[in-house]
Amino acid sequence: MEIHGIQHQHPLILEDLQSVYQDYEEDDDELDDNDLIAKQKFKCTCDMCGLEIDWYHRYYYKCSESSCNYSLHKFCVEMPKTLRFPAHPIHTLLLKKGSDSWSCHACLAEHQDGVCYHCSTCNYAVDLPCVTFVEQTTIHHPGHPHPLFSSTLDTSLRKCFACGKKHEGVFYHCITCFNFSIHVDCVTLPFKFLIQNLHSHMLTLSYSFSLIPDNSKCRICRMNISDELWLYKCSKCRYYVHLDCATSRGEPFMSIFSRGTLAFSFLSVCIYLEIQAYEFAISIFSGMGKAHDANFTATDYPDLLHCPLPDESYNILPHQLAIKGKNYKHFDQIRPLFSRRLGIHSGHMGLYRDSRHEHPLRLINTSSLRIPLHDPIKRIKVICDACVRPITTTPFYFREKREDDNCDFYLHDWCARLPTKLEKHPCHPQHTLALFYVTPDDDYFFTGFECSICRLRCNGSGYVCSTSGCDYRVDVNCGFIPENITHESHPNHLLSLVDPKSTIACDACDVIINGSELCYRCSWCDFYLDNRCALHLPNTIKNKYDKHPLKLSYTPIENHKSQYFCEVCEEVLNPEKWFYHCLECGQSIHSACAPLILQSEQDVNSLHVEGVYMFLNMKLGALIQFQPEPAHFLAGVKSHGPCAICRHELQSSLIFKYLNFEAGIHVSCVLEIGKLFEEAGYLNLMNEVEDSMGKAIVDKIRKSTEKLKHQMTAERVALTFYPSRVTRPVTGHWKAVD
Repeated sequence: MEIHGIQHQHPLILEDLQSVYQDYEEDDDELDDNDLIAKQKFKCTCDMCGLEIDWYHRYYYKCSESSCNYSLHKFCVEMPKTLRFPAHPIHTLLLKKGSDSWSCHACLAEHQDGVCYHCSTCNYAVDLPCVTFVEQTTIHHPGHPHPLFSSTLDTSLRKCFACGKKHEGVFYHCITCFNFSIHVDCVTLPFKFLIQNLHSHMLTLSYSFSLIPDNSKCRICRMNISDELWLYKCSKCRYYVHLDCATSRGEPFMSIFSRGTLAFSFLSVCIYLEIQAYEFAISIFSGMGKAHDANFTATDYPDLLHCPLPDESYNILPHQLAIKGKNYKHFDQIRPLFSRRLGIHSGHMGLYRDSRHEHPLRLINTSSLRIPLHDPIKRIKVICDACVRPITTTPFYFREKREDDNCDFYLHDWCARLPTKLEKHPCHPQHTLALFYVTPDDDYFFTGFECSICRLRCNGSGYVCSTSGCDYRVDVNCGFIPENITHESHPNHLLSLVDPKSTIACDACDVIINGSELCYRCSWCDFYLDNRCALHLPNTIKNKYDKHPLKLSYTPIENHKSQYFCEVCEEVLNPEKWFYHCLECGQSIHSACAPLILQSEQDVNSLHVEGVYMFLNMKLGALIQFQPEPAHFLAGVKSHGPCAICRHELQSSLIFKYLNFEAGIHVSCVLEIGKLFEEAGYLNLMNEVEDSMGKAIVDKIRKSTEKLKHQMTAERVALTFYPSRVTRPVTGHWKAVD
């Protein structure tokens, strides 16, 4: 190349600094992250204009000899030999290399030598930075297909296309796409980024959105990820982070305003403080507790329950009863739940009777233990008839099965000492709640009553409002529901039981929490957990087919590249919701399918929206002496087929399953028929019913059953003109979020 004295002895090669970024794939093992980082930080000096060549220029010419560092801007090479300059329109300027000192007539910069455009008639000279001003302020970015131009004349507040936030300052605009503007902070984000202590892999700056799963959330702020904004991602681990969250560009308090801009920081803080003061006042008058901030101390809450509970052997009742006992005199002398019928007293050994079934009960402690305790590995189910939770420790009460009957009755020691009344329950403080229990003679035993707090059906013991006309009922677990908890999924912040008064989504299962349901909320972060996910999901569970415990996971598993499937229901699992996972074996289970491990049968709980098993508070397995055949009281699974009466699937419903032939009936169908025809032999198969009663009557039964089932289902499911030095963007070196 030779331009009026400018020459180089070696051939030049056109280099594209961004070629590898255009079609980058994270799984390409041949690409080194450090090479990508080094290339984005690339800088050298143009030997023609004397200014820097950087990654944002994208194209430049370099010498083909590796030992030679000669480099030129692409636009410097392509400059014409002559130029008609607007500030000197009368003559044509000629590109030349000067050897004497001279000054630029545009920016008045002094030069000792160098390349310039010169008018020999007027001795008028313009240096290359002034001539290439537009090219020097234009950048290329792999996040957009067209060149971007920067103008510092307008620094007003505007929206950034990359992060979706409003900023002041320097923006880069596309003159082809009129709506594309990107703030300089987002332009200079590093392509590869490591968040210390949060994720072990490098995160990649992503500009495309097609491969990001639906409903993905930021792993730092837990807010939804938009498919229209840039983000940092690790596809290997399904780890996605907002730009602001990854680079920690915002102030700490900004998370409560969805990462608002600094321009509104003072106003936002004032609004936030006003809201906090309002919530504090409301909490005092509502009786639901006091306002909390992020930094609470354990001494302020000595009885705080820490969730999740370690495993299913732990029960919240002993913890909560000990706290409630402070409000009752002589807690150990409180008359037990079954004291009138059982004669149970602490430390007393012997046989006792319950008027419900007139069978003797025995108090079992460690020394007299002769029956196995609850063990999922051995498929042994020992469930308390009061709280419907596993019995894993002694002492407890039980009714041993005999050959002449199939009755089994178990009772925790602490469930035998439940208080008969609850005064000023935090969720129903206006009335007193009285203890009641469900017997096999009640319809509630097979359908369960709906708890007014957790909305789960229960056939164990509960508390009911003693005021006439108020049908407020809670199961015994919700009878002692804690007002404040902490949870491992949201560490160091206090979660308080609140009535949200609006429709929001649970951060664990994405189930919509209606305004009438109680949930736990972190007032600092606007983090919500419905009470079921917060209290009823233990930290670990055991599976008969996995020798390791499965741990409750709140996010996708690091380095888990394959698709997630539930080992119980064999359906696809969404790792953005809470689930159980074994790191050793790579197995996963829906949180709602975990209680089905003992059944070792397929179910479709993954198709339901609940984060917990819908029949968690129902004690199943009872043998009912029906005619013509005895039947088990169960939760229906796919293999049970259709109902013998209504012909709808028994799957995920409460059913009676005959022992000696393949037939089953919805509990709702049995109860509806029983109301219509109490003495009509309604437990025969459908063809027998049709023969004996006629098709018109059967159609009436089916219509009534359909209406009842529909009601029960509805309850479950809801962005100087010629300066002497042109400013170029510099790739940021952002610190990791604290």
